[in-house]
Amino acid sequence: MENDSDVYDHVWHFWWVSNAREKGIDPRYCEIIYPPSGISLVYHHIGWFDTYLFAYAGISGADPVLSFNLSLLFGTLLTGLFGWYLARSWGADRYGALFSALALVWLPSRTAHLLQHYQLANCWALIAALWLCREYLKNKKRRHYLGFAAAMLAAAFQSPFHAIFVGIGVIVTAFITRANWKRTVMLVLVVITVMVLYGAFVVTSPGDAGSPTMHWREAIYWSAEPQSFILPSPFGLLGEVTGLQEKVSWMPNAYEGVVTPGLVILAAFAFIVWKKKRWRFAAVVLGLFLLSLGPELRIFGRPLGIPLPFRLLQSAPVLNGIRAPSRFAILGGVLAAVGAGMAFSMMRERLRALFMFLLLFEMTVMTLPLLSAEIPEECYNISPESTVLEVPCDRNVRRYALFQTSTAYVRQYAFLARYPDFLEDLPQFPDIQENADIIIYHRWLFEGADRSHYDSVYAPYFPEFTEDDSVWITRRGD
Repeated sequence: MENDSDVYDHVWHFWWVSNAREKGIDPRYCEIIYPPSGISLVYHHIGWFDTYLFAYAGISGADPVLSFNLSLLFGTLLTGLFGWYLARSWGADRYGALFSALALVWLPSRTAHLLQHYQLANCWALIAALWLCREYLKNKKRRHYLGFAAAMLAAAFQSPFHAIFVGIGVIVTAFITRANWKRTVMLVLVVITVMVLYGAFVVTSPGDAGSPTMHWREAIYWSAEPQSFILPSPFGLLGEVTGLQEKVSWMPNAYEGVVTPGLVILAAFAFIVWKKKRWRFAAVVLGLFLLSLGPELRIFGRPLGIPLPFRLLQSAPVLNGIRAPSRFAILGGVLAAVGAGMAFSMMRERLRALFMFLLLFEMTVMTLPLLSAEIPEECYNISPESTVLEVPCDRNVRRYALFQTSTAYVRQYAFLARYPDFLEDLPQFPDIQENADIIIYHRWLFEGADRSHYDSVYAPYFPEFTEDDSVWITRRGD
């Protein structure tokens, strides 16, 4: 389906959590998809922190699209704010911290996920936790310790990836700074405690969620490639001027393929490593980038059979569910941006002006693509008690989820980030029409040959409709 996107499903997240709150039901289990039993959403990659925040703020139910957009704005502003504090904690001056903050706001790997995965793009809690970790290791103040615990909790319930990254961040921060081991252990205990809390959140969810594990080779497809790290950002002014493609041939998609921190950040980071001999810092960043390459080296889309360190992580009971190793580049990019801010602080005025200009030219994101939030009028006329089957019937389509927010009708099939093992293969239309009260064909979503094809397939089931109708709909008993 043209212009389909995870964004539609993410808007549904905000709507569903608000809807569940108003009804007093557990949002981890949804009864209005996959009837009659419903299905667990605990592995559905919902950003629980964001969705709960906006659900209880009373915004989601009235306008989930607004809630989604505000969450991105909220997350972006806090990413810059905590990025400034993080750089300052590592010794950057005010201007160097500003350099790091801008780099983090426009970090290409973050921007890529901003277009599809709000729960990953809103990484402010991760950055806040790294800042408070650094402050506690330096000063051992209670407020920093408690703040770290709060940030770790927010990060974990925003995305399990962020929880893993905070845990790694504690270890690498202690490694780089040769921190006191007792303070490091105190922080690690917080990480473990929050992980246990999140685990309890998962295992106490109603229903059978299945297992998040997968075959280890699937992670190869969603891995980064070495050459991707030396590409410039495709999202900034440089990309617009030169026509750089977001996705190049070897990437599975732009969202997992764009992993570079940007050429300006790499140059500034190399400057601090060379000037101040920050070899531990460099080893950590390179190590994270190495993890993002996945379990087996892949070059230009071709696996070479050479095992990589990420394969060891896949032997761990929890980490074996990681499907997208490329996301480790986010943490590597965050640390590289901090190092770049430290380098900026050391530069002379003219060199600073040059690097700031280059940063703004390469990384400034002027616009983001807009997706239509249009819902057909016919959806508003569907009773909440009705079970709806959308055709073409494909449970990978996310746009149909937006239509469900119109009246909260029941959907026979819906997109899930991870399908449980027990979920049967999707039957084909018309075998499943007997279980639907309403069948709706959204002709307006298709054009040209696609529309002609689907018209020929579905015309016998909608004899009263013509080519002038944008939506074909039939109800049981019609």
